Amino acid sequence: METLIADSLPSGRALPPPRVLPDEGICRAKNSGFAAYPDYADCLVDAPCECGHALHFGTRYFCRHPNRMDIVKRSAAEGSGSSPFGTSPLA
Repeated sequence: METLIADSLPSGRALPPPRVLPDEGICRAKNSGFAAYPDYADCLVDAPCECGHALHFGTRYFCRHPNRMDIVKRSAAEGSGSSPFGTSPLA
């Protein structure tokens, strides 16, 4: 992908391509731990406000993606429990 504003950066480095969320390669989540709400999941993506499924609540973001439990399982199976693009303070 060609970056048009790379020449305008002081370092001369190109900006990374924009994120489009939700994205299976980026999305990571973990169970929120609320016994009364077992299907709640914490979003572990850094700055998930770009995602239409992220619900900001206090100091955290909940993942409300229809397949969020699959995202939680995949994140746990990977062992990192975090996004390759950074984690939230909850991780």
